Amino acid sequence: MTYEDEIWLVVELDEWATVSGISAMRKHGRLCALHAFLELWLVCDARWQIAAFCFEHEEIDDANA
Repeated sequence: MTYEDEIWLVVELDEWATVSGISAMRKHGRLCALHAFLELWLVCDARWQIAAFCFEHEEIDDANA
């Protein structure tokens, strides 16, 4: 299984940021799942920490073919 990420947009303002994009999973070179994701990052104790991770999973029908 291999994984690929593509970041579409990063928005940063003061002590928060959002990151959005897609992630793909491949099995033997064939696409088997896609995830659209959104991350919320906050500055806490003077360092960036992830506060929330949301994703939408899309199963690819012919992944087992």
